[in-house]
Amino acid sequence: MAGLEVKRIVAAGVSQGATRLVVYHNAVHPSAGVFDGFMPLLHGARLRTDLEVKVFKVLSETDVWRDQVPYRQADSDNFRRWEVARAAHLDFRVERQLLPMQMRDLGSAPQPTCTSPPFSRIPLAFAVDAALDHMVAWMNNGIAPPSGPDIETAGTPEVIARDGFGNALGGIRLSQHAVPTATNTGVNGPLTNACRTYGTHVPFSDDTLAALYPDHGAYVSQAARVTADNRRAGYLVVEDAEATVREAAQSSVGRR
Repeated sequence: MAGLEVKRIVAAGVSQGATRLVVYHNAVHPSAGVFDGFMPLLHGARLRTDLEVKVFKVLSETDVWRDQVPYRQADSDNFRRWEVARAAHLDFRVERQLLPMQMRDLGSAPQPTCTSPPFSRIPLAFAVDAALDHMVAWMNNGIAPPSGPDIETAGTPEVIARDGFGNALGGIRLSQHAVPTATNTGVNGPLTNACRTYGTHVPFSDDTLAALYPDHGAYVSQAARVTADNRRAGYLVVEDAEATVREAAQSSVGRR
């Protein structure tokens, strides 16, 4: 740590790592006591509730769709769970960052054949950024993170409830979801290959966009308003809120 004093240690695990982390939290942490906080991201079963350590779980729509509904547990003094609507298990931005490394190390990038056009564009990483900041404030100052609404489910077996565009209801709704320009979901197939983690992305037609946003200013103002609401609610950090509005302003949506 280059001479820096270590004050807090947070254990984070993503996907399969989150599954292992939950096992560690439930079975090993009570006797080891190494960590001040746990962040199982995008997976993980139920966590025991009799420990004082802070836990923040962040899930994409993919995780809710695949297996996380039975593992839902209520927020408490030491536990938070966020579900990000329309986000995929593999964040599109992460996938873009992986490509050059796959080309470098493997000579090619995997190209599985998916049931639907892949890679939801909802920036799951933005919610994770906010969760990290909240975790620090929670451990250091006792400031509890905000709770987040569940993604809505219905039926037996439960499936994700959707609007007329096929977009999920409920959950944390970033502006890329709440001010939509496409159908983005956390669902794709087949379940036998990596497509199950990609989600989907189907852009709206020009006619649909024109009906929703009569001009560019209307689109940007809606995106900015939702982004400001999410920032006030604690679901975005300042830098990601600014990037969201900047991206909307630079887009072609509503331009004729």
